[in-house]
Amino acid sequence: CATSDKITVYQRAIDDFLTKYTTLNFKVSYSPEHPVIKTESNPSSIVVKNIFDSIGLDFSPYETKAHYIDTDLLSNRHAVVHGDNIRIEISDFDGTFEIITEFMRQFSEQVLDAAMSKKYLKTQVD
Repeated sequence: CATSDKITVYQRAIDDFLTKYTTLNFKVSYSPEHPVIKTESNPSSIVVKNIFDSIGLDFSPYETKAHYIDTDLLSNRHAVVHGDNIRIEISDFDGTFEIITEFMRQFSEQVLDAAMSKKYLKTQVD
């Protein structure tokens, strides 16, 4: 795991561990120096998928937005952050606002559903 930042590598290691040691409990502590979820300061689709994987949510409903996130959204973000003088049309802003708002609504519903159905609990292997 130490050589990878991909959450799926950690998930496999944890799944293997839990399969072998199903009676053990452990606590994951948060600290700002060592966050559990790493955003890498960029909202690329790979980073977003990694966040979904880390909290056990399905990213497939957002796969169609991956290209949009990586091209339009990320390129505009970089241009603004680096002080480039870019022109964004109101219609482009409105479209981006609608896409991001829908993305956040879906994500919120997924998190709420996972919490209510207790999907965060690891099932016991018999």
